[in-house]
Amino acid sequence: MKISDGNWLIQPGLNLIHPVQVFDVEQQGNEMVVYAAPRDVRERTWQLDTPLFTLRFFSPQEGVIGVRMEHFQGALDNGPYYPLNILQDIKVEMQNNAEFAELKSGSLSVRVIKGEFWSLDFLRQRCAYYRQPVEK
Repeated sequence: MKISDGNWLIQPGLNLIHPVQVFDVEQQGNEMVVYAAPRDVRERTWQLDTPLFTLRFFSPQEGVIGVRMEHFQGALDNGPYYPLNILQDIKVEMQNNAEFAELKSGSLSVRVIKGEFWSLDFLRQRCAYYRQPVEK
């Protein structure tokens, strides 16, 4: 099914749903699991009838962070499946406080900011990767 017209425009009749705010963060083994909502969920009444995205961050190898994003996971697991060379005993560090949640593997980390606005950053040695503007 084609959902865009090839020019990064959304076809009429389709609505994009994307994360807006972090709802909860859990540590499950060596994974950081982030539940994100597509609208503001600070108030309990705003949480009614709100879908959640599940983002799973894991480290298959040192210095590598994998991401799985799920919405309407369902009972049937139809894939797609991609072979991953996952090493056992990878040391990861997780930090979860009131401001952000972070998973670190080697010199690479992923950080999700908690608060009003969605922010997901990949950092190498604590510095965000930003492309520098080219000076003419």
